[in-house]
Amino acid sequence: MHQNQFSQTGDESPGYYITFLTIFVLVYYIVNISFYVRYTETVLPYGDPFTYTVEHFNILDALGKSYFGTIAHTALGHYYWYWLADFSIALFFPIIIKEPFSLSIINFFMYWLASLSFFRLARVMGGSNGISFLIGMLVWIFPINYGFSDYSSVPVMGLDSLFSGALFVALAHLLIFAHKPLRVNAILAGCAFGVAIWGRGNSLPVVAMVAFVPVIFIFYKALKDKSESLTKNV
Repeated sequence: MHQNQFSQTGDESPGYYITFLTIFVLVYYIVNISFYVRYTETVLPYGDPFTYTVEHFNILDALGKSYFGTIAHTALGHYYWYWLADFSIALFFPIIIKEPFSLSIINFFMYWLASLSFFRLARVMGGSNGISFLIGMLVWIFPINYGFSDYSSVPVMGLDSLFSGALFVALAHLLIFAHKPLRVNAILAGCAFGVAIWGRGNSLPVVAMVAFVPVIFIFYKALKDKSESLTKNV
């Protein structure tokens, strides 16, 4: 049987490597809490992070009064168009408190999903667990992800960090579908694409730029192969 040049025989269970990725994200989040507390005690709130944090506090209050009612109002756009952030806060509502470091767990969660998505992409393309682990860590190599220097930094409470993580997830799953256009991959790619669009109210052009090449390749493959099942998946 043909062996991909990146794969290795005797590869361990991918569960170990997924656990390593998970532990990395958890450790970074926990270590960052003390820095976040000192930061919020010494830096005057400003700009988008402050504005969105206040809005997230309002969502927490609304969820406490009527959990499912707030989710329904969010879906209808009654709380502006921060769907991804608001639904993520609703997901973690039982463990979130009114502190920026607590709210930032939604950003870490999205980047964790991004890591797992790129890990799966590498595995689908034939990479070994070790290579796939390194590919999964790629989303964390940018220095801007650490600290509070930019709106896109992972701990910062704005829309940028959560949206960036969602873009990573969408890109990885679109590439997976382009490589293996199976039904399950089509569903995951479609869901990831939709979630990324939810990330910001004006995000469709950005998502379209990220998805352009994979989507063009997918449609090209569908037209070339003329496979009925492939066309249905697309």
